Amino acid sequence: MKARTSAFYLDKASQITLRNCAVTWGKNRPDYFAHVLESNGVRDLKTINLEGESAFPAKFEAIKKQ
Repeated sequence: MKARTSAFYLDKASQITLRNCAVTWGKNRPDYFAHVLESNGVRDLKTINLEGESAFPAKFEAIKKQ
């Protein structure tokens, strides 16, 4: 099984701002494509005008923060 791939993936970072970003997935999406934004252990994360939905909206939320 392949690991999931999100459009933006942040791991153990701080003071991150994503501003005026948009994600549009193509039509031929592999099953392992996931979130617009996935973060793990990120402090002070800000999103300003982040647009898009997950690759599979019925399966994944657009933003996943851990």
